[in-house]
Amino acid sequence: MSIQLGSRLKQKRKEMKLSQKELAEGVCKQGQISRIESGAYTPGSELLFELSKKLNVSMNYFFEDTVSEQEEELVEFKTVVRNFLVHRDYQGLRYVYELESNNKHRLSVANQLYIEWIGGLVDFYFYDKKKEAISKMEYLLEKLESSNLFFLQVSNTLLNFYFDINDEELFAVQFERLIEKTDNFQPITIEELELKIKLQYNISRYLWLKKDYIQAIASITKAIEFCRSHRSYYSLPDLFCLLGNVHEELGNTESAKQHFRQAYFLYKLDANRQMELNLERYIEEDKI
Repeated sequence: MSIQLGSRLKQKRKEMKLSQKELAEGVCKQGQISRIESGAYTPGSELLFELSKKLNVSMNYFFEDTVSEQEEELVEFKTVVRNFLVHRDYQGLRYVYELESNNKHRLSVANQLYIEWIGGLVDFYFYDKKKEAISKMEYLLEKLESSNLFFLQVSNTLLNFYFDINDEELFAVQFERLIEKTDNFQPITIEELELKIKLQYNISRYLWLKKDYIQAIASITKAIEFCRSHRSYYSLPDLFCLLGNVHEELGNTESAKQHFRQAYFLYKLDANRQMELNLERYIEEDKI
């Protein structure tokens, strides 16, 4: 038991980037932390309670065998979350978030931050608590290293939030930062690849909304080519739909029709029924 307890304590301390001295401060002597982590000493309940508070976990964390199971379950949770986000189903997102947030204390620090990110999305898009959601995202960014993949994801979310509340000053600053980080970001995993495509899409969308049509077309075309070169269909229908919007506003009706029909076909393949129906109505009403 002492070995498991010590191992869990050490793992959690390192996740929170605390030295033994910092963890011991105001609680016990540094030597006690060292002895606990080596398995040479089993702390009493009072000391363990104070340490668990400082590490933001329950006391059960140190003894139960379910921690790794919780981490594995979060993989499935993330898959479900991704599906809800792709389909903009914020009611479904709220439901799974509220189920999972009860177990947050058993997760690693990185996964706890992920849960907090989902909570911010739910606050903003479902509960319309925009101010609280923005504060959450800004606080999350302060906790993350700028080289962290999740840092880019949260930065992208914060950019969306600033745009939706029409805070042009904060949006402009965040937009420039995101462009630079996206250009320098070289994806390796599928998750990283999809994040880069998502970032490229958002940058293109904001150029369109700013009516910077030439730059928007260049940005969208670059993103589409990036998808093709990496054989990825992720966000490809959204990119073609966006390209159709740009050409429509420029008065290029035939080009707009072509891109909307490409988007419609891809939404159908992706089983994104909501977007498929939206475009189907648009095409049938002969708006293009």
